[in-house]
Amino acid sequence: MVLVCPAMDTSLADSQTITVAFDFQLSDIEQGLASLPRARWARIAGWSSILVVAALIAWRLREGRDPGYVILLGVFLMVVLFVGRDPSKRIAKRVYEGLPPEARHVELSFNQQGIVLTTGTESTETPWTRLSHVLDSRSSILLFESRSNAQIVPKRALTPEQYSALRALVRQHVVRRNEPWLTPQIALRIAIYAVLFGAFWFFYQHRH
Repeated sequence: MVLVCPAMDTSLADSQTITVAFDFQLSDIEQGLASLPRARWARIAGWSSILVVAALIAWRLREGRDPGYVILLGVFLMVVLFVGRDPSKRIAKRVYEGLPPEARHVELSFNQQGIVLTTGTESTETPWTRLSHVLDSRSSILLFESRSNAQIVPKRALTPEQYSALRALVRQHVVRRNEPWLTPQIALRIAIYAVLFGAFWFFYQHRH
């Protein structure tokens, strides 16, 4: 869902500097995390596993055989639902609640040198060369310094002119760095699915 509430204070100072100020909302973090490629792949993998298991259950019920096998499949389905659930909302809530009240008001300035982040009385400057890549999703722009560290810029806080100017700065200064796709979190998820399918196949083989 795209939020339409206006930014608190946004201005385009000149052709070289974009200044945006907004209050972070929980939905900003939720939508930012949900737009990550690994979050989408996790949802696809989870629902694909559920569909496969549901099809097997329907097939066994149609054949009218082995009710214990159907129960085993049902348990497996519940485990897949638990393991494959999207953690974006849970993580977003933890991040949002961990922010001090003054840190929820953010001011960002973008210029030819980089990005200046101001929260409360603290300012941090990040040169463009520190960014590994930028993700432009439906509701947010995510500026990544690494795979696990990104600044979320809600699109609700940008005017059309600011959005176009920011995209131009990104195209001019950010060179995407290739990073390994197999993060520890993804590796753990793959290992859990492998163990689950292995256990399921073991019990199936020993029942026949």
